Order: sequence, then structure tokens, then C-alpha cells
Amino acid sequence: MIPRILILEILAGGLVVAALAGVPVGIWWYDDYSFRAKFGDDVRIITLTASAGQGRVTEEHVGGHNYWSGKFDRVQEIIVDKGEKVALVITSADVTHSFVFPPGFPVKDPIEMEGGHTAVAQFVADRPGSYLVECKAFCGCAHHGMFFKIVVRDPQRPGGSASGSDASGPRKTE
Repeated sequence: MIPRILILEILAGGLVVAALAGVPVGIWWYDDYSFRAKFGDDVRIITLTASAGQGRVTEEHVGGHNYWSGKFDRVQEIIVDKGEKVALVITSADVTHSFVFPPGFPVKDPIEMEGGHTAVAQFVADRPGSYLVECKAFCGCAHHGMFFKIVVRDPQRPGGSASGSDASGPRKTE
């Protein structure tokens, strides 16, 4: 016969494993569910993280596990279709950022966030073109790398490319 204490230890161990696995899965599910409930199923949610330490904007989550290593890819451009509803969700991994959109883009105000916080900009991509989004709050030595491009393409045009106009303004090189 199995001792009662052994059964309780196995049960307790199982509960610990369930809690350790269940809490992150629950948080992930709630985060995804709350965004879908807030914006709706017809909105494309683009999640970005800004990291001044490495001078990058990325589509990957940046946290304690990868912040200092810098092992995450820089997002070069985000392609959206004309008429698409978009929610741009940007989280700052470290310091204050202020992302500014060029003239002609549907978002008129800067997206500002303090370190560790998230800001959201909703828009409908109504004008094809290439738009350079830059951080205008000096955020560190690698500030020059805090930019990304949003390309609005017209699926009705041959090749589905953006129009010939380039509203991105001055170019940055790495």
C-alpha cells in the first residue's frame, strides 16, 4: 500500500507544476483575448517593442530574458493593405520614447510612452505610400536606430505595391 504522505507529495508536486505552467499560459491567453475584445476581429494588431539600449524597434517581446543580450531582430518595415484597420501597440522596454509619424499618415499625434509602458495608435491605412516613423525623444546612445517604416500598399494596383510617392522624409542609414 502507498503511504498517504507520498500521495499528498505527488499531488502537491502536480499542483506546483500546474501553477507554474498555468499562470504564464493564462496571462498570455488573457493578453491576447483582451486585445481582441478591445479592438475587434476586423483590426490587425501589430505589437512592437522599443529598446533604446540596442536602438531597435522589434516585433519580438523584449524583457529580462533577452534585453541585455540584444538578441532580437529590428523591424525594417511593416506592410499593410490600403483600407486595413490597424492597431499599433508599442511597448517601451526601458526609457521614454516618442514616435512621430510623417505628414499624410492617418496618425497625427506622436505615440508617447514611458519606460515599461504601452501606447496604442489606431488607424485605417487609407493612403498608399511609404512612411518613416521615428523616435523624437532622445532615448540613449543608440537613439539613431529608433525608427521603422510602414508601407501602405494598394492591392488593386498591379503587383500590390505602394504608389510611387514616398512620404517617408529623410532617410536614415545604419
